[in-house]
Amino acid sequence: MKKKYKMEVVILKRMQKRLEVDETKEIKIMSEEIEQRQEEIKQVTKEVKLLKRLQHHQGNRLVDLENPNTFPEKIKHLVEERKFQTDKNQDLLKKLE
Repeated sequence: MKKKYKMEVVILKRMQKRLEVDETKEIKIMSEEIEQRQEEIKQVTKEVKLLKRLQHHQGNRLVDLENPNTFPEKIKHLVEERKFQTDKNQDLLKKLE
């Protein structure tokens, strides 16, 4: 009877150790998953901030484009740019000749 009891105790202890090892592995796996999720959250948060910043800049740019007070400046700038490009093209044509 004592022998049988001792065997059962040994078997129970082995089973308990196996369970502890399994629990430890499971905890480790879950911890790694949590770390991965936290990293994903950080990346998504960065992307959201970047998109908000881009949206803000686009909104400001749209307001600038729609502002009728800046049209004369824009036209003046475009005329200057056109003149510069025309002169540049003429110089290139002269070099080709």
